[in-house]
Amino acid sequence: YQRYGVQWLSCLTNHNLGACLADDMGLGKTIQTISILALSYENGVKKASIVIVPKSLIDNWAAELEKFAPNLDVYAYYGTERNIDEAMKHTIVLTTYAVMRNDIEILQKETFEFAVLDEVQQIKNTTSQASKAVMLINAAHKIALSGTPMENNLGELYSIFRFLNPAMFGTEGEFNRRYGNPIQKDGDEDSARELSAKIRPFILRRLKQEVAKELPERTEQVIYVDMSPEQVLLYEKQRKFYQDMIRGEIAKNGFEKSQFCILQGLSELRQIATVPESKTEGAIESPKWE
Repeated sequence: YQRYGVQWLSCLTNHNLGACLADDMGLGKTIQTISILALSYENGVKKASIVIVPKSLIDNWAAELEKFAPNLDVYAYYGTERNIDEAMKHTIVLTTYAVMRNDIEILQKETFEFAVLDEVQQIKNTTSQASKAVMLINAAHKIALSGTPMENNLGELYSIFRFLNPAMFGTEGEFNRRYGNPIQKDGDEDSARELSAKIRPFILRRLKQEVAKELPERTEQVIYVDMSPEQVLLYEKQRKFYQDMIRGEIAKNGFEKSQFCILQGLSELRQIATVPESKTEGAIESPKWE
């Protein structure tokens, strides 16, 4: 199914049409997109491409690009030292929605081969600054990625297609008159079928249950991490404290009336073992980071 996804992206790209890859979460939207980028540059593409992602995903994208397409030269256009001249010397310009919005006056002067929007629901509100800014990005090919292309209303669908294929639906008012209002307010089935047929060639969505046979068996790796010496000292100190306190509570009030105290002790010890930062204002870090 991933091979088909790459073929589908390639077909639309070759015809200069935008595509929304909307596979279920965990089915590999990132690897399929990296594949189409890698294929394009193998075939002689010269211009840089821009990949815009939420801040929380920038490290993941950098790691996936390094793992699956090490030949693609990546520049993280992010942080205080970002430089557009340096960025445009690279193959992939990786940035966030916030940086794109703040630097749109700089970015709109550049011409990119691909513009990829991950978690495209970030621009679902057409009046938001991010949504307005992304419309100013100049790119020959546009790809949107989302496991949830529409969550609440048809306006979100319009915002995606306004980016991908601006000529498809005209203005937002025209879209609402023809589809949004008839479908959402009047339950017009003919309008719904017409809209569905119109967008179907440009959205590819597969659910996990549909491709379950192709998915590899889940593998689990258990890694045991010992607590640091500082963490052990804190843990033992609090364990002794709660052990003495709980014994006293049970002796005084009985087991049934001491359960809250027991749960409180267990909860704090669990926090110290898993996230010591939360109980020490960051003074003790979990060795799991390392």
